[in-house]
Amino acid sequence: MRETRTGPHLVRGVVVLVGVLLLVAATVIALNSPRLSLQAWSLGMDTGSDSADVEMRFERADRLAPGAEVRYGESLVGRVRSVDTDGSDAVIGVRLEGDSGVPADVFAEIRLPTALGSPFIALTPPRGDRSTELLEDTRLLPLARTGVGPDLESSLASLGLLLNGSGIDQLGTVMEELTIALDGRGDEIARIRDRGDRALELYELHRDDIDRTIVALDRVNSALAARRDLIDRGMQVSADLVSEAAASRETILALMDTTAALTVQVEEFTTGTDGRIAPSLATLKLLLQDMEGFGGEVGPTLDALQRFVVLFDEAIRGDHMMFDGALDLPGSLDSLGTGGEARGGGAP
Repeated sequence: MRETRTGPHLVRGVVVLVGVLLLVAATVIALNSPRLSLQAWSLGMDTGSDSADVEMRFERADRLAPGAEVRYGESLVGRVRSVDTDGSDAVIGVRLEGDSGVPADVFAEIRLPTALGSPFIALTPPRGDRSTELLEDTRLLPLARTGVGPDLESSLASLGLLLNGSGIDQLGTVMEELTIALDGRGDEIARIRDRGDRALELYELHRDDIDRTIVALDRVNSALAARRDLIDRGMQVSADLVSEAAASRETILALMDTTAALTVQVEEFTTGTDGRIAPSLATLKLLLQDMEGFGGEVGPTLDALQRFVVLFDEAIRGDHMMFDGALDLPGSLDSLGTGGEARGGGAP
């Protein structure tokens, strides 16, 4: 009878089976390590009804995996849920925790904490006044408000540049070139230095004047700032005036044409008088000077004539007799100046 030994064979089969299972498990873990990352677990995150899914668009999202942290300042406010692309931009799905308080106009940047660390999204609050809307309400962060920080390749390249001494070599090359460029130009450098010294001396000499000028300019600036409303109103009035002038352009042109025509007529009139206006004005000037001489006598004479007319009217009553004592001063001047030509219809 043949003896069978099943014990050792069974043990070897079980070991082989366990080894195969472990190999398959390792392969699955290697192929799905991003999705199996501990970052993808929502530990301490609010995934209830108050959470909000936000879409962020980046130029690129190298090494950013689902589960990466989303930080607002020093606070952890969410995690990356999906990393996708629309053919041109990286589309990142982020879930924010409830009541995160992140404004809608934040700036998102993919950063790398260390050369061997995992990338995360840093949200930076905007400068100045913040938006009253929240990111969890708009649920979208466009490409204009996102960016990518220095990547691993750039960091390692900078480190390699420093470690390889290429930066020091370049500095030495620059110093050598400067030495060659400045060789033989000591006099020019000395002159430039002397000019600089003189400029500094002048500045020190007139420092008080410069300070007073700066203070005066500051006062003028302050005065202009204090009267900004008045300046704005003046500019508005000036704009209205220019608008009115533009609207009345035809009227202004017509007035200018009329003025030009009047000037031509005056010139024709003065040319056609053959110099008679100047003598007439000279005669009128002499007449006025003579009238100024007896101006003191005209007043008493007129008062006497007025009293005479009143007394004459009281002395004689009746329809058969009336005395006209009115004094025709224009007619008298006409008789004295022109000999009665104006009243007689003669030329002026």
